[in-house]
Amino acid sequence: MVEMGDVMGTFVGHDHDNDYCGTLHDIRLCFGRVTGYNTYGNLPRGARVIRLEEGRHSFDTWQRLEDGGILR
Repeated sequence: MVEMGDVMGTFVGHDHDNDYCGTLHDIRLCFGRVTGYNTYGNLPRGARVIRLEEGRHSFDTWQRLEDGGILR
């Protein structure tokens, strides 16, 4: 991904108790959030939202919780 030079971020997720983003070599590495039922951990369910803007080499990401709350 670093050698390609055009990767801005990677996004993965599963029903685990992780929801972080970090940056390595100018690439955002983001994990989703607990989305399903019968999972372990204590995080409330939610989803990571990714907004791309046409014509720009950037994105914004945040988490929308099941209760409507937003985590940035």
